[in-house]
Amino acid sequence: MFKYALTTMAVVSLVSVSSTGVQAKSPLGIKSTCGVKTKDATKNKMEADFHFNRGEDYRERKQYTEAISEYEKAIKACPSCPTYYKNLGGTYALLGKYQEAEAILKKGTKIAPNDWLMWNNLAYVLKQEKKKQECEAALKQTLSLNPPTDKIDEIKAEFKNLDGLKTSSK
Repeated sequence: MFKYALTTMAVVSLVSVSSTGVQAKSPLGIKSTCGVKTKDATKNKMEADFHFNRGEDYRERKQYTEAISEYEKAIKACPSCPTYYKNLGGTYALLGKYQEAEAILKKGTKIAPNDWLMWNNLAYVLKQEKKKQECEAALKQTLSLNPPTDKIDEIKAEFKNLDGLKTSSK
C-alpha cells in the first residue's frame, strides 16, 4: 500500500511505502526493546514494523519529529529494510532537512541499489540542494532501474528542468 507524502510526480515529489498499511499496534505481545538486539530476527522485524507503523501514523498527522524518531527505531531494529530509509529520508525532506535526507537516502541506495524509488527520492533531495550533477546521476540511475511506465515521461522531464538549475557553491 502506498501512502503519499506529496503527489507521486517523479522527482517533483516524495513517495513513502507502507509495508502493511495498518495502524501501529502492539507487536503480538512482544515487549519493545527499542533498539536492543535480540537473537531472534523475527522479533527484531516485528519490533521494526511496530515502530515503522507508528512512524507512518505520526507522519499522517504531520507530527514529523515523532515520525523521525519512530523510523530511526525501526532502522535500529532492522537496518536492512530499505522502506524505512525511504520514509525517514522523505520525512526529513518534508521538514526541509535536505542534508539529513540525502545521507539517509544514500544509505538506502547502498542497501537497495536496484530500488528505483529510492534513487528517485534521492534525486528530489539533490535537486532541492541544487546539486545538479549528482541529481542527474540519480535520475539516470532511476531510469536504468525500469520505473513504472507511467513515471518515465515525468522523470525524463526532470532532466529538462535541471537546465535552469543553478548549482550549489558547496
